[in-house]
Amino acid sequence: MKKIIITTLCAAALFTIPQSAFAGQKEKADKAGEAAGKVTAVGEGTITITSKKNGEQTFKTDSTTKFAKADGSAATATDIKVGARVKVAPGASPDQAAQISLHEPKAKDGAAKGDSKGGKKNAAKDAEAPQ
Repeated sequence: MKKIIITTLCAAALFTIPQSAFAGQKEKADKAGEAAGKVTAVGEGTITITSKKNGEQTFKTDSTTKFAKADGSAATATDIKVGARVKVAPGASPDQAAQISLHEPKAKDGAAKGDSKGGKKNAAKDAEAPQ
């Protein structure tokens, strides 16, 4: 009788484990399908990116594909230009883009593109310059 009670309690405990305990595994799997790289071609319903890690990849785009700028605001397909750095989240299939996000490239000295200070190197030069 004790064996049946213990078995029943163990089974009940297993079924009541919150799904959130496994949420981290799902997030890792979702990120595994993402691709990032430089846009090499933009066509009617497609975008091709290239990265050192994954080489050349072409993704299909459609009316359900979402676009975002580097600051997180909404973008459109026309904002994606050859040479831009993007991150692509896959959709229903690995070659379908669910979301394409533009990323601001970093300057070689560590400052973001468009940063008027130019990072530490230029800040040091500015300090040395006569005023």
